[in-house]
Amino acid sequence: MDDQTIVFVQGDVPAGFPSPATDYLQKRIDLNEYLVRNPLSTFVIDCSGLSMINAFIAPKAKLVVDKSVNAQNGHIVLAVVNGEFTVKYLKKNKHKCWLVPANSKFSQIEITPEMDFQVWGVVTKIINDPSENRCLL
Repeated sequence: MDDQTIVFVQGDVPAGFPSPATDYLQKRIDLNEYLVRNPLSTFVIDCSGLSMINAFIAPKAKLVVDKSVNAQNGHIVLAVVNGEFTVKYLKKNKHKCWLVPANSKFSQIEITPEMDFQVWGVVTKIINDPSENRCLL
């Protein structure tokens, strides 16, 4: 196995005491297989800010977004509100719709008929680099 090979580790990996990982190496990993459900409608976008920090979306996170998924109540969505992109939870009922942050320091956005609003896609995966987020602890 060369240094360029990414492998999939079969089974659960304990977060406690070390385990000999070489016993579990199985095959090369295709990240598309794990991150992308619908290749023709999926893209990755960089995220910034702290409004979704309690949904495990840290600053500099990469979000896998699928435009083909029908946005449902409770999904994390990439939306455009009055020409501005935002990532929030979608909350809706029969009468109203809101974009809700995952950080109590930010306000929710009630969507009104006067607003230019569109859901661009549903966030299906979140990719964080732990080395970039140590200061958040």
